[in-house]
Amino acid sequence: MSAPLAPAAVHSLGTFAGLGAAVTSFGLASNLLSQTTVSDSLDGWIAWPAALAMMLWAAGLLLWAIMSFRAGKSVLPRLTLLAVGIGGTIEVAVFFWQFAQHRLDGSLLATIALELLMLGSLGWLARQQLKDGGAPKAGRLLVTMFGASLLVSALATAGLAAGTAGQYSIPHSEMQMDFPGMQMGHH
Repeated sequence: MSAPLAPAAVHSLGTFAGLGAAVTSFGLASNLLSQTTVSDSLDGWIAWPAALAMMLWAAGLLLWAIMSFRAGKSVLPRLTLLAVGIGGTIEVAVFFWQFAQHRLDGSLLATIALELLMLGSLGWLARQQLKDGGAPKAGRLLVTMFGASLLVSALATAGLAAGTAGQYSIPHSEMQMDFPGMQMGHH
């Protein structure tokens, strides 16, 4: 008999959300250090420490996601709930500060959304009386993991595109790649 699918699916969603939040947090650190962001909204003296804090935060999220994927369950769930709750609260405060200045940072919004997914997943799992009944059927779990990864990648991609990663990216049509025997461009 296989275990219920819901706990494994929610764990996958929360862990993928942690991975996405790590990626967008690295993007936020890049935003803080980009010349346009520093000159438009932040003084240089605060941009570097804020970027360092975001990089450390992103590294922590990344480490948690990797460890949770490896363990097959959320690692240090109470500490993670507390840390992500505090980090998310700070990010929401920064969002409202930016909003008061008539600015909207898509990278920050994506990061907040992904961290809320983490909090929801961890909170739901903490309230469940889970019995170790094995793993759910592989096919069903694979489908839920695919869905969770699609949701998270959609949020993370939009968040990265809204920041310096999107600002400095080169459209595929403008890339000058010359492969022997291949025609480049649209056909």
